[in-house]
Amino acid sequence: MEIILRRQGYKPGQISGYHYIEVVDTLINYDGYLADEHGMTYTDPRVADKLHRFLQARSAEKYTSVNAADYPEWSHVAYDIQQLIVDYPPVIAGVDTGEFSGYYKAIRNKTTLNDFDSLVLNYVVSPVNSEGFRSISFRSHSARKRILLIGDSYTFGYSASNRLKSFYDLLLARGYEVYNTGIIGADPPQYLSVAAKYVPLLKPDIVIVNFYLGNDIQYYRQNFDPYQPYFYRTNAGAILSCPLGVKMHSAREAYEIALDGVVIPTDNSAFNRLCGHSVITTLLWNALKDILHLQKQSASVKDFYERAESFKIDHPDGNDRIPIIEKLCRENGSKFILCIIPNLPGDGGRKLRHKADYPLLFPEQKYFEPDQLQETDYCSGGDTHFNDAGHRKYATFLQSIIDTSR
Repeated sequence: MEIILRRQGYKPGQISGYHYIEVVDTLINYDGYLADEHGMTYTDPRVADKLHRFLQARSAEKYTSVNAADYPEWSHVAYDIQQLIVDYPPVIAGVDTGEFSGYYKAIRNKTTLNDFDSLVLNYVVSPVNSEGFRSISFRSHSARKRILLIGDSYTFGYSASNRLKSFYDLLLARGYEVYNTGIIGADPPQYLSVAAKYVPLLKPDIVIVNFYLGNDIQYYRQNFDPYQPYFYRTNAGAILSCPLGVKMHSAREAYEIALDGVVIPTDNSAFNRLCGHSVITTLLWNALKDILHLQKQSASVKDFYERAESFKIDHPDGNDRIPIIEKLCRENGSKFILCIIPNLPGDGGRKLRHKADYPLLFPEQKYFEPDQLQETDYCSGGDTHFNDAGHRKYATFLQSIIDTSR
């Protein structure tokens, strides 16, 4: 029975299959992200340059597809960046059939390029710009309206079948000069850090904050130290470096906290340690933990939750940070737009939840919310991101707002 259970994916000591954290024997830090002196996270320039050189080489060799597993030198790079070595070659080679790919082909066939065409061409072989974001290069002046997108994994393009089919790239394909600062795992503190740096620097015509109801609503005060990225990218997953406002001093410390609820705590009970040695005893422990009042928290996690109490607040943290972004925009002549992305929880029949379901969120803030999105516009299973159809609908939604704001 033990062998059968292990073949089915069960692991000794692991009581939950949470998709965002993997239990690993040796924790490995992946390359990918840095933070500046204000705690703003961005892509490591060394990794961005590595990506640029990789795509240039594939372009010269006319590669139409890439399997990341064939390039072990990329195995210790954060997955979201690593995936770009797979997504861009089919577009460069002209074999992808997406809307952006068609736009890219049309530009390459032009005899005379304008400055925006040049930005797009450069972006395809150098997807991460000099500021550390998956975006065309930022510039302070342009004959076109300049739009700054702020957001998290949705804005980055996560879950599109190819990142170049995300709503960001669709807006580019429709001729909008859009600068993308979306990074996976970003949240209101990162949004404010981005706005504080780039709104005064660029003075964009329009600033759009894409606020995701699934994880941007936080009832704790989160502040990052200088040069501290908000996530540790590891082989166990992307692990918060400041969970519930408590600063972790290493990836290992953050990993131990993230394991709460995933594995049997073994540091304070001989019985727990015994049960963690096999899958059968692990399942038995999980079934009896409440009945027998077994020790369900490690000592370190108990201390963590005690420290987290001091960071709790009685309203969503975004209620304080988003108005500061709006004020920054007003002071720099930029039009501010707050867009709410509905949440599709994995439980309760996967029914969309909207801003109206969160009465404490932005009680006086003006916002826009797409009413054309449906449950079928999100990925199936445990992923709650847009699928390709969702990205297309959201791009059209943003397009209508941008056009109205002109």
